[in-house]
Amino acid sequence: MEKEWQKATIGQVVQFTENHKWCGALGFVSEVKKCGDDYRFMIGCTMPNNQTVCDTAYIYSMLSKNEFEPLLDGHVVLMPKGGEE
Repeated sequence: MEKEWQKATIGQVVQFTENHKWCGALGFVSEVKKCGDDYRFMIGCTMPNNQTVCDTAYIYSMLSKNEFEPLLDGHVVLMPKGGEE
């Protein structure tokens, strides 16, 4: 039986579990693709680059590997760079 969160939406906040080398890291779902009977998630994790800039590392994770779990109903609000509208 499928768990409800298995159909994660774009922007949903997740945390990697002990099944992944990024265990404990927080990220957000930025892409979901169906791959046969499985789903592939592209999860963005923010990483500090220097004192003023942060970069985003994108990590692919298959649903069947059970490498992440959602954090309640949290979602990321994506803002344009530099205050652009």
